[in-house]
Amino acid sequence: MPSNANSTLAAQSTGTQNTLSPTAQLQNSAIDPNAAGLANPAQASDPMAAFKDLQMPDPISWWPLAWGWWVVIAISLIALAAFIYFLVQHQQKKRAKKQAIKLINQLPASATTIELNQLLKQTMLSYYPRQQVAQLSGKTWLTFLLAQLPTAKKATFNQSLSQFSQSLYQPNKLITNDDKMLITQYIKQIKIKQVSTKNTINNELSGEAKHV
Repeated sequence: MPSNANSTLAAQSTGTQNTLSPTAQLQNSAIDPNAAGLANPAQASDPMAAFKDLQMPDPISWWPLAWGWWVVIAISLIALAAFIYFLVQHQQKKRAKKQAIKLINQLPASATTIELNQLLKQTMLSYYPRQQVAQLSGKTWLTFLLAQLPTAKKATFNQSLSQFSQSLYQPNKLITNDDKMLITQYIKQIKIKQVSTKNTINNELSGEAKHV
């Protein structure tokens, strides 16, 4: 009889396990590591192991450039070209002035006012086209010279340049230190509006003027 009772209890236990609800079975699986699929200890210890096989997207290429970058590049190139242009123009203006002042200071005491005026005209030919300057003389030449000065300086040089212009009618009149100083200061003060593209500065300053 005891044997039969034990058999009956074992059968009841087996039947109870077989009739467990799905919820109960899931709870039992959560307790059992092997049932939960965590039989691999390496995966359990490394939480990033599941991501090792993931493929990252390709890096974003910098080419072709977006249209905004092309606009920035174009503006930069234009600004650079403008800067170089104005720098060259400024250097040309300064070079002609320095060369003219140097030649004026080298004039001997035996030089005439006509020769000094020739240097002044050659200086202007470095900045303006020949057809605009070469034929000027007398009152038109004086008017042109005064027009190159800043407004605040015209009254200062008006009388002195007028006297210098009158001296050009005296072919053998020798220059004085005052004449050289006048023309030197005038060249330093003139405000050039343009630079001649047809005349080479060194050629204009070293050549002989055909018109006075």
